Amino acid sequence: MPQKQKKSARKALYALHTWVGFHLAVIMFVVLLTGTFAVVANELDWLMNPAMRVSVADSKTGEMVTWQEMHDALQAAHPQANIVGIGLKPEHYFAARATIIDEYGVVKLAFVNQWTGEYMGATSRFTFQYFFRNLHRYLFLPKAIGLTIVSSMAVILAISLYTGLKTSRNWRTLMTRIRVAKGVRIAIGDAHKFAGLWSIWFFVLMISTGLWYYAEFLGKDFEPRRPTLSEDMTQQMGDLVAFPAVTDVVRAAQRAYPELKISAVSYPDITRSPIMVDGTVGNPIVRLRANRVFLNPATLEVIKIHRDKDFGLVQWLNQIADPLHFGNFGGLAVKLIWFTFGLFLTGLSASGVWLTWQRLKSRGATKVQIALFPILLVSAFSGIGNYLFLSVPMGTIEPSVGAIWYIVAVMLGLFAPVVAVKLLLHMRSRSATRLKTAATGGCLLIMTGGFTHAVFIQQPLAPAQERAFDDVTDGPVSATLFAETAENSMLSGDIRITARSEDARHILHLKSVSMRLESQDGVIGKAVTKTINGALVTQNIRFKDTPIMDAERLRVTFELQSGKTYTAIWRVDRQLF
Repeated sequence: MPQKQKKSARKALYALHTWVGFHLAVIMFVVLLTGTFAVVANELDWLMNPAMRVSVADSKTGEMVTWQEMHDALQAAHPQANIVGIGLKPEHYFAARATIIDEYGVVKLAFVNQWTGEYMGATSRFTFQYFFRNLHRYLFLPKAIGLTIVSSMAVILAISLYTGLKTSRNWRTLMTRIRVAKGVRIAIGDAHKFAGLWSIWFFVLMISTGLWYYAEFLGKDFEPRRPTLSEDMTQQMGDLVAFPAVTDVVRAAQRAYPELKISAVSYPDITRSPIMVDGTVGNPIVRLRANRVFLNPATLEVIKIHRDKDFGLVQWLNQIADPLHFGNFGGLAVKLIWFTFGLFLTGLSASGVWLTWQRLKSRGATKVQIALFPILLVSAFSGIGNYLFLSVPMGTIEPSVGAIWYIVAVMLGLFAPVVAVKLLLHMRSRSATRLKTAATGGCLLIMTGGFTHAVFIQQPLAPAQERAFDDVTDGPVSATLFAETAENSMLSGDIRITARSEDARHILHLKSVSMRLESQDGVIGKAVTKTINGALVTQNIRFKDTPIMDAERLRVTFELQSGKTYTAIWRVDRQLF
């Protein structure tokens, strides 16, 4: 190829390199930054939450307490909670983590020292690990949308890598040179090339695993299928599902799979699911769920065993995708390597934007960048919704319209300065200065006013709006009611019923729940759930514009698997309204 054509081709590739890196930086930077911190998210939780830590002295004993002792410590700390799973982290400095469902139907994380059996504390599911992993993978959007957007960044990374390599010359020099004495622009340009060349292997790894995640989403049979209980097995469980002792579960799994080093025991949350026992067999590069034993909850009969060595090629590759993507296969040292190169990629995105701005002598956002910004705004709203759902104090119900206004107002307050700066930057003609200044001031006033009203006056997230009724028990059913009324004493929205067995070691096997709001003259409102194929913990039942002030009682009927029915009646205390 003639020299002129080579130069023209290199110029076109460089233009493509700067275009994708500059215009798509809004999403790319978020994906790279959250992925980088997702690598060490568990360690961030460990730093922030003392309940997750075990001392070096305890871990050096090398002798764990039994699984049953850990279970008993958790049950003693939460006597009315159902313990649905206990798991160990590969790192010795993490306490054993359990998933529990408390008496209000709220899922929480609880921790116990696996070396001493001491209960350490509990926390919400909305951890650093939950936040960074979900924001990185889905942007807190519906999976089909969020996963598609994030996976498309793998294609952008591939384009950036190819065009960057094709337009860089003298690699050996660029990999060893950062000229700090020639000004900021030269130093950042050298650092950009330096980090990019040293990160080639990491680029390839992130591109391949990112594309694999999307193939997994679109394809089928990437994961070995989990078994479900047959109808006969389900009937054996009866109306009250009594899970066997952890010691018996571990013993049954060990007999079935002697090589398995058990790391987690999970009880089912619906009655058609088996007990799952996870573990490792010496291959650190596969997911922890790759080796698993499935047991019948009623008889501890082995239903199925998953062994990673028995998987086909596609299923085995799927088991190594997560460890390779997040570097969680070699302890803290490997995680820190992945974190460092994640920072390199994040820095490449940020420095590329800065260098392009310097070359274009512009500070304003482009139309493409502005067009992508609403994705992050929707992602932020969705993330706040996730936080409220997982972390609002016990006894609260789903956010109301007031809470939504609260969220919107807070976001407006945060973005008000951004809007103001954006408008001021576009004041080019003197004749329009006064009008634009007035528009900017008005925009800031409206946003700040909404923010102030939401935070200091309305306070819709305060629990004062809730109506929590006493527990009612009939037969094996113990239930708690939560409701919320409008200012006009109309019941409009969900009534939340949390039903459980009187004994926390059992879970109800329910088929349906029906509800009637009654007065002396008859039924005012009626609602029935769909058939429940599983163990009910919390159920929302929707009423609309029902006059609560006319009601005398609320009657709820629980139908168990056998067909037996039990009724709970709440008397309406008008002083609550």
